[in-house]
Amino acid sequence: MGLGTIIGVLCGFVAVFGAMIMEGGNPASLIAPPAMLLITVGTFGASCAGTSLERALDALKAIPVAFTVSGEDATVLINRVVGYAELARRDGLLGLESQLAAEPNDILRAGLGMLVDGVAHHDATRVMKSMTMARREVWDVRADFFSKMGAFGPTLGIIGTVLGLIHVLENLGGGAEELGHLIAAAFIATFFGVFLANLLFLPMSNKFKMKGQDEVRIAQVVIAAVEQIAANPNPRQLRTVLAAQLSPADAARVLDSAKTA
Repeated sequence: MGLGTIIGVLCGFVAVFGAMIMEGGNPASLIAPPAMLLITVGTFGASCAGTSLERALDALKAIPVAFTVSGEDATVLINRVVGYAELARRDGLLGLESQLAAEPNDILRAGLGMLVDGVAHHDATRVMKSMTMARREVWDVRADFFSKMGAFGPTLGIIGTVLGLIHVLENLGGGAEELGHLIAAAFIATFFGVFLANLLFLPMSNKFKMKGQDEVRIAQVVIAAVEQIAANPNPRQLRTVLAAQLSPADAARVLDSAKTA
């Protein structure tokens, strides 16, 4: 699971509701279906109006991905690639054909498949880069949708507060206690708008941007791997070249895995 996302969301909820309880408030007073309806449905509708329904639904379906691991393990990927290099060095590129069906990374599978079919490595690289950019664009579109929700949420909250205050003015003849409850209820919409925007919508947008960056980082390793395999390198040299594409900590982990293998 993506512990950073889970811990971050939980910390936000604990901070907000913990502070409310410490000040003597009652979280049950925030249970306001009209405000929640306005913020959730209204924000989705406003965001959906600025994009297509298909993209909006795709962004919602991708929410569970934010609570999973960031991406493919670079060490596992590089170890697998080195295995392909050893096989190609021993049996030639055609020796990889039997391994491609089980390869989980579609960009790597496509790149190696083109090498096996005799496609020049620079043409294979161009195709893999196009696949990478298409994948990155998908995550950018998802991130943009939640960024829109983060922008519209507080505004819809203000609209809810205005509607609530209109209701307050309609009941000015009532008692002070009743007016107090109505005014408090009016501000719940603003609370939910700001709360969800800053603790759910905008963090989700940033998470999706990070997912796209992670996929590009892994794809860069894959592209470099295919280019190297086409040149029939020494597998040990290949591991070093690919490790150089990673952060120092990840690179050290990749090189250490070779020593313990």
